Amino acid sequence: MKCLFWNIRGVGNPETQIHLFHMIKSHKPDFLFLAEPLVSFNSIPYWYWNRLNLHKNMVNNNNNTPTIWCLWNKKYTLTFLLNKAQCVAFTYLEEGIPIFVAAIYASTLYTNRRELWTDLSTLLHNNQGPWMFIGDFNSILGAHEKRGGRIPLRIACYEFLNWANDNSLIHLDTNGAQLTWTNKRESGAYIAQRLDRAICNERWIDQWNIISCNTLLKCHSDHFLLMMTLHLKPPISIIPRFKFFKSWTAIDSCEDLVALHWSTDCQGTPMHVLHYKLKSLKPKLKVWNKTVVGNLHNRVHLAQQHLTDARFQFG
Repeated sequence: MKCLFWNIRGVGNPETQIHLFHMIKSHKPDFLFLAEPLVSFNSIPYWYWNRLNLHKNMVNNNNNTPTIWCLWNKKYTLTFLLNKAQCVAFTYLEEGIPIFVAAIYASTLYTNRRELWTDLSTLLHNNQGPWMFIGDFNSILGAHEKRGGRIPLRIACYEFLNWANDNSLIHLDTNGAQLTWTNKRESGAYIAQRLDRAICNERWIDQWNIISCNTLLKCHSDHFLLMMTLHLKPPISIIPRFKFFKSWTAIDSCEDLVALHWSTDCQGTPMHVLHYKLKSLKPKLKVWNKTVVGNLHNRVHLAQQHLTDARFQFG
């Protein structure tokens, strides 16, 4: 199961919609939560979500201004437990076991967040089972989760920490960017905080064999996109299809390898010779790619992570 959360203020922007479309197409989430969209849900055409296999939706209503959109594919049947401005919570069955999820978009005022902490505690008390809370909590645990700006308000940090401790909740480690929001300013005005995260109880940890929480590359928003990946069983290893990359032709050793292989003798019809040489060339190119080029996808991911780290270091 995959779940994406993004505070994507400005989803009405066509460029943002294109980026979101490609992110969903690439990661194929079962659940998508968008916070602070600032436009009506109907402003996005139905075909947009339909092409992404997100056929169902629930939009909360905060004085006619929705703050959280929930979308999911049709293989899940959800029962909603809470629908308020700061939280949308639901349950569904995973192999006969009730699973509980809450999408969070907390208020920027800590006094308003007190209602959220109370609502979430009540949900936990009334619905026993695996729970995950994912979203923008607009809260941090302390100064170690903030860079720049004023020292965080102690009472706000304490109330957030107290809610989690009172309910024996676990803050899941996030791979990638640790500070998930920035104000996009420079020098002394720069501020970054860990506002977006996933929090769960022990029964949620016990439910899944594999749990992974990652940030994806930030674009068209001041928040990083958060992706949660869960597996009941270890995923089956799939052998990837062979692909010839055009960039290989710029490397001399690739041309030398192909030329040397093509010069080998092979008897038969011209079509048989072509088929044999292409088929026998593939494993040689795979070995050459691993030893000379390396994994392109890993290199791109590493470069993106270096870019993210540089932004935080020199931002």
